[in-house]
Amino acid sequence: MFRLRFKNSVFAAKILAGALEDASRKMKIGKKKDSLTLISIPRGGVIIVDIVATKLSYNYEFDIVIPKKT
Repeated sequence: MFRLRFKNSVFAAKILAGALEDASRKMKIGKKKDSLTLISIPRGGVIIVDIVATKLSYNYEFDIVIPKKT
């Protein structure tokens, strides 16, 4: 199994945002007309999604999913 190791979640979020920005450019997604939905989970995901959303500067909706253990 291949795993990437990052210094911290902020560094990982910046790399993820860059990759998503490149992908959106290739798919010709417009920042002004297209919207983006970002979903995160509380264990570290909220910080990452906040950084990604800020860097991408799309018209976006931000939502948090709270999983429930059964």
